Amino acid sequence: MQRSLSLRDTLFAMLSYYVIIPVISALLCIASGIFSWHHLPVSLRLLILEAFISMTADAVNPYLTGLGYPIHYPFLLIDFLLIIYASYSLLQTKIRRYIYATLPAAFVFIWLITGYHFGLKELNSYVLTGFSLLITINYLVVLYSSEVGRGSNKLSVRLLCFSFIVYHCGTFPLFTLIKLLINSRINITIIDINTALDTTKYLLIAISLLLLKGNNSSVSLTPEYE
Repeated sequence: MQRSLSLRDTLFAMLSYYVIIPVISALLCIASGIFSWHHLPVSLRLLILEAFISMTADAVNPYLTGLGYPIHYPFLLIDFLLIIYASYSLLQTKIRRYIYATLPAAFVFIWLITGYHFGLKELNSYVLTGFSLLITINYLVVLYSSEVGRGSNKLSVRLLCFSFIVYHCGTFPLFTLIKLLINSRINITIIDINTALDTTKYLLIAISLLLLKGNNSSVSLTPEYE
């Protein structure tokens, strides 16, 4: 009886850390996005939808996975497209149309090829690595593009880019070595790092969106280049 209670307590503690904490951080992101709704460029509103979908996936994944319903693979494609196109209004460069055609096309290609060869039940290192690499490239381009705003707008954009760059640079080596690490004793460390990075990402996004709400100037983030 004592052993059963201990196991139940352990599972509850893991559920609290690996599910509840990321869900709370996503909820804060959603709340800040709704609060700042009228001050956000249209593309940035996609982040609210992304946070909601991510929160839902985190909440239901333990149950659906146990029933044999893979949700990671289709979720990954939706998540990628939302994250990429959320930055559309932020990228002020003449190559914007090429960036938002090339990066999604590259990921869809990787997603289809790896899904065909490896199946949809398990995520593989190739699609995860492509996911993180392409998102990192996108937000590095946005970060270093000229005139992304002024004052708190500029700080907000940089913080937003920083949140995605840090998360995906942090998870990139984990995804690259996921097959090696997942069967080792440090598997729990992978989950720890990913949970910490995921939580940090949504908190930084929430702060970024609130900074836009707090900006009293009417500075447009929409690029001049079309």
